[in-house]
Amino acid sequence: MNDLCMIRLKSELDKIVTFINDKDDVIYVDYPLHHNVGDLLIYQGAIAFLKDKGVRIKSYCSTADVNINNLKKIATENTTFICHGGGNFGDIYPIHQQLRENIILSFPQNRIIVLPQTSHFSNNDSLEKTVNVFNKHRDIILFARDKQTLETFKMLSPKSFLCPDMAHYLYNSFKVSAKNKKTLYFLRVDKEVNSTQLSLNIPSSDTPIDWCDIITRKDKIFRRIIEIILKSSNVMNSKALKDLSAYLWISHSGQLAKRSGFYFSSFDKVITSRMHGHILSCLVDTRNELIDNSYGKNSGYYSQWTKDVDCASILNNQ
Repeated sequence: MNDLCMIRLKSELDKIVTFINDKDDVIYVDYPLHHNVGDLLIYQGAIAFLKDKGVRIKSYCSTADVNINNLKKIATENTTFICHGGGNFGDIYPIHQQLRENIILSFPQNRIIVLPQTSHFSNNDSLEKTVNVFNKHRDIILFARDKQTLETFKMLSPKSFLCPDMAHYLYNSFKVSAKNKKTLYFLRVDKEVNSTQLSLNIPSSDTPIDWCDIITRKDKIFRRIIEIILKSSNVMNSKALKDLSAYLWISHSGQLAKRSGFYFSSFDKVITSRMHGHILSCLVDTRNELIDNSYGKNSGYYSQWTKDVDCASILNNQ
């Protein structure tokens, strides 16, 4: 695969590494310990990117096992905190926003990098609270996946920049399948569904699926095992168990990403309301039509980054 736009988007990520103070002194915050494969694609892209750039992550934490006191024991004045990217910046998914803000308040002297995000605040009070927290810190680097998010981020930090999603680093890394001449309807089933998706005329022979339908029973069992290990690590205050869980989850999420890429590549066309259904289709060069979500995240991303990808288009109206 040799789409010039996708190659350019992958290279756009290089700017991130220039902001890391010490490549041997990095802590990764809020890795996704769940089975939303979109988040896992972001994670795999970030891990591959950091590894290729010579960055050593000395500790990982998720919302399930974060311990600020333990992080203070291993953080130095040169430690850079890297916060996971995605679409959970704001007040829709408060547990992730609270974790970021706790890191900001707890480490006022350390550089903090937020990987490419889309922000959404449902009310001004939530935004104002976040602005107050971020403005207390003088060394936050924010990467926005679209211009609207960039304008919000400029209220939080003067060091705010546009950047595509970390999953783009996975371009040309997937094994692909032969096409089956079928269309995959890959549609979200959560609170971000919009009216265009609801008005789709889906053939009776096609059953729409979402990320949850890609996850197997073995995947769920594995996640449960990781959660048990993390719970034990919290009780025992064991960094060794935390590290083991993180490395096992990296391997598991990598397998899921590869499996999903192979599956998407087998279709002639994908119609999706998932941003990472769209990005994954582009990563494996499968024709795709993107439907917006409830607050414009998908269309904003498409307009900013993927409108020139050969296999991509956007579906706004029926």
